[in-house]
This record gives sequence, structure tokens and C-alpha cells, in this order.
Amino acid sequence: MALAKKTVVIIKQISDFTCTLACIQSFFADNFREITQTEMIFRFPYLCGVGTKIQGAFPVAKSTFDQVGSSLGFDVDELKAIEEPKDKECVLIIPTNYGGKGIVHTVRYHKECDADHVWMMDPSPNRYSEVWSFAKWKKADLPAWSCQYYLLKLK
Repeated sequence: MALAKKTVVIIKQISDFTCTLACIQSFFADNFREITQTEMIFRFPYLCGVGTKIQGAFPVAKSTFDQVGSSLGFDVDELKAIEEPKDKECVLIIPTNYGGKGIVHTVRYHKECDADHVWMMDPSPNRYSEVWSFAKWKKADLPAWSCQYYLLKLK
């Protein structure tokens, strides 16, 4: 009997700058591990802009993910495109030109919706008001948004 694909836990970011931390928190919640965005900010102050007006901002680079993963218990691979994650894995998608506006924003891949779209766990509190669900993104938009892709794997 095949197991059904588990859902992705939806986590809202606690500030305008904690989208990456919210995605890591969501990944941990999927795997019954607890860590909050606030805990990560204080555990990694040198990476999260503590004491600045962008507190919680996380430098998006494989080396940064490697540092955090080493401490929290996950490995990181940089991908060229979206790959379907296996058990105890997740894919983070980080457009560095989100919406063509030069915005850096991190989301978590959930699953393919259809041939042209994917579902994302978007932690931004500004995207939804009353109803909180997954964001549907066009695959065709991703190249123009200069996306980076990271596969996180629990150790």
C-alpha cells in the first residue's frame, strides 16, 4: 500500500523578513520537530540581522544554509530546478526578483497543481487575510524571477 503524500504545514512569517525562517519552521513541523522563527533569530543572530531594522533577514546562500543545517540537523543541496521532495525533505524556492520587482522572498514547494502551476507554502502575512491556504504559482514565471532552489534533508 502506497502512503499518501503528507501535507505541508502552513506557517506565517512573524515579520517582513522571516520568510526563510518560516519555511524552515514549516519543514520541521512536518517532521514533528519544533523550532520557532524567534528561536532561530536568537540562535543565529549573526545570520539574522539581530539589532538591525531587518532583523530576521536570512542571507540566501548555500553556505548559510549549510551553517544552519549543521546546527539544526539537516543537509542542503542546491538544485537547478524544482524536484519532488522525498520523505524528510523539502524544497525551498527563493526568487531574487519576485514579481519582477527585485524582491527576495522564500517559499516552500508543496506539489504540482497541473502542467503549468505549482502549489507553494507562502509564509507572507501580506498575501492573504481571512483565508490562509497555498499559493498557486505559474511555472513559466519562475525563470524571470531568478529563482534559487534548495533541497533540505533531515539527517
